[in-house]
Amino acid sequence: MCRAAFCIALALCIAAAPARAQQPTPPPGAADSVNVEPAARKVATFAQAKQLLVSHQPSLKQQLAALRRAEAQVEQAFSGLMPRFEVGLGADYAFVRRPVLSAETLVLDGRSFVPNATAALSITFSLARLTLLDAAQQLVAAESRGLAAQRHQLIGALAGALLGLLGAERVAARNVAGYAAAEERMRLTQRLLEVGRITAVDALRFTQDLSEAQSERVSAVEALSQAREALGSALGLPEAVALDENFDALALLSAAGSGCRPIASLTARPDRLAAAERVAQAQTSVRAARQAYLPELRLTSLYSARLSPGFETAFLGSRELVHDWGARANLVWTAFDGGARAAELLRSEAELVRQRALEQQVVIDTELEQRRAQRLLSVSQANLAAAEASVDAARKIDGLSRKALELGTASALEVVDAARRVRGVEITLALREVEALSAQVRAHMALAICE
Repeated sequence: MCRAAFCIALALCIAAAPARAQQPTPPPGAADSVNVEPAARKVATFAQAKQLLVSHQPSLKQQLAALRRAEAQVEQAFSGLMPRFEVGLGADYAFVRRPVLSAETLVLDGRSFVPNATAALSITFSLARLTLLDAAQQLVAAESRGLAAQRHQLIGALAGALLGLLGAERVAARNVAGYAAAEERMRLTQRLLEVGRITAVDALRFTQDLSEAQSERVSAVEALSQAREALGSALGLPEAVALDENFDALALLSAAGSGCRPIASLTARPDRLAAAERVAQAQTSVRAARQAYLPELRLTSLYSARLSPGFETAFLGSRELVHDWGARANLVWTAFDGGARAAELLRSEAELVRQRALEQQVVIDTELEQRRAQRLLSVSQANLAAAEASVDAARKIDGLSRKALELGTASALEVVDAARRVRGVEITLALREVEALSAQVRAHMALAICE
């Protein structure tokens, strides 16, 4: 009689756990009731997350600085083609001088002080400098593409961090619900044990179930904290970031919600375009290094003016302004420079080999990424279907075990085992749902440009 009463009371107690398990998936932020450190910032939309990414991500700022350096190199290369104009002021003074046609030697004579001014204009025509300007402009294009590729990669990582946090939120909420149900069963078990209606073995089984539920809850809380810190790191923030209750994860699948523009093929991806631009820039640098062996045409014009005595040779007469102005054209060829040009040619050729290898690696990586994304999509959908079937079966088994417990044909071990299975498969289902969504987002971003 006592056994039947225990079974009926216990069945009524554990009926609350499956009822909670069949509720809709908890929204983001539902696990905030867990004993987890509160986040200093929350993200409501993916657009808001991208704004934080652009404002705080250090790697994005580094790539932007690389673009600015490339633009500075263009200005530097262009300056080598512009005319060079120099102006100088000076003075000549002879401490000891003997004028021509004179037997006198002048020592510290003021007449030997001759102020002067010069102005020089020079222009150099060089094929190597023209090619270096082209290489610098190609480097700007490559760094611009690289900035777009870096932004695309960071946005993909951000989407993964957001979905990882969403999965951690759901798992934590499931574990909280499972722990609450196990705690409720344990309270009833303690009351029945005090009145002697159950055995000590049954009480130990429910105690073990409560300990397992508590351990799973603690692990879920820690995983949630790590997921929030991972999202903060993806955003470039030194703090944990949580999801707002109104965060819509399905918006990542649309072009408007994700900000990703679909492309026709992988050749239009920014990382591939950046790699191709860097190869073209390396080829131009090699051509410039070879053209450095060619002669250069230099045009120079020099104007000078000095205030000197009328007859400088004899230092006679008053001072007057003397002008000189001439022009010169030279075809200059450097016969030997100590191996500087040869070293530059070897360096540029080695850089070309490196950039070609990097381009090949980018092509391989993008093709593998697309194939893996397609496989992951099919695998995640199959896993999701299997998890849904497992949840249905576990819930049916749990219901049958409760009915058997009411009839006295099932033991406490069977009830605890059925409840544990329901808790486990529901957590698996929550993960599979997020994995399926993550696979769809990954396949969507593999053939898109995210800005």
